[in-house]
Amino acid sequence: MDTKELEKNLEKFFEVCKTKGYPLETYCLIEDNNEYILEVKANWINKLDSCSKALDVLNDILWDTTNAETRKRIFAISILDSEEHPHCYKEASYK
Repeated sequence: MDTKELEKNLEKFFEVCKTKGYPLETYCLIEDNNEYILEVKANWINKLDSCSKALDVLNDILWDTTNAETRKRIFAISILDSEEHPHCYKEASYK
């Protein structure tokens, strides 16, 4: 699975994040040995008292909206704070 296919498989994830009130401003998929790190940035994350709560939300939505193969490719979700910029800049496709 390449980056373009993975992004297509994540479209429902981005849509459901928005629908449930957890929209992502930007994201980036960083490939590392055929696995990916999903970097995300969102205002709602900054309002939580811990990143682990955001990861709980994102992991639940990821699990509900993607197949096993897609989830296997996502090695980690990295949360960026308001001062950080993703390695690549992509607005979530649902905007």
